[in-house]
Amino acid sequence: MDDDADTDSEEADTESDESTVSDDAGEDAMNDGKAGTFAPYTAELASSEGDVVLAFLADWCPSCRGFEADIAANAASIPSNLTVLRVDYDLESELKEKYGVTGQHTFVQIDADGELVMKKRGAQTLDDLVNIVQ
Repeated sequence: MDDDADTDSEEADTESDESTVSDDAGEDAMNDGKAGTFAPYTAELASSEGDVVLAFLADWCPSCRGFEADIAANAASIPSNLTVLRVDYDLESELKEKYGVTGQHTFVQIDADGELVMKKRGAQTLDDLVNIVQ
C-alpha cells in the first residue's frame, strides 16, 4: 500500500509541475488543471492576481440567470488565472457609477489597481467571457 501512495504522490507532483508551465493564452489556461473563481464580489477578491472580471448581474434578469447557470455548470473549466465576481446590479450603485455600467448583464474587466480594462455586455457562456477577457 505504501508503494501505491508513493506513486500517487509522484503523479500529483508531476501534474502540479505541468500545470504551472503555461503561457498567458486563454486556451492553455483552460487546460492547466486548476479552476479559477466565480464568487460574490468583495473588495479583497477584486484585487486577486490574474484577470478579474466584475459580472453585473440581476436575479430578475433571464439572460443573467442563464449565464450564471452556465458558469456554475462549467466551474471546473474557469481558467486558473480568471476571477469572475458577481456584482448585484440592483445593490451596487457605487460600482455601477465607477465603471459606467448602465445595464445588467455587463462584464467589466479591471486591473490590479481597480481600473477599467474593458467593458462588454451580454456574454452568454463562460466560453464567451473567456474569449473577451484581454
